[in-house]
Amino acid sequence: MPPELLNDIGDALLVKQRSDETIELFRFNVAQHPNSAIAYDRQGRAYRTLKQHEPALKAYRKALDVDPHLLECRYCEAAHRGTC
Repeated sequence: MPPELLNDIGDALLVKQRSDETIELFRFNVAQHPNSAIAYDRQGRAYRTLKQHEPALKAYRKALDVDPHLLECRYCEAAHRGTC
């Protein structure tokens, strides 16, 4: 299954406040697509929404490792460090 489709499903689960399923889906997505910066970004966004800041920061950093030009992750990482 393509990472974009898994991202969309995860976003829908998050909106429905099905947090355990959301996190599991995003864990699966990054395991299946370790070279997808967007998969890590969405995982970070889910953790951030659930106020799980340390895992969110870790996911954003991994997204930047995969794609250093992913600006949204740079912003989110800075926000978690309190530098923006």
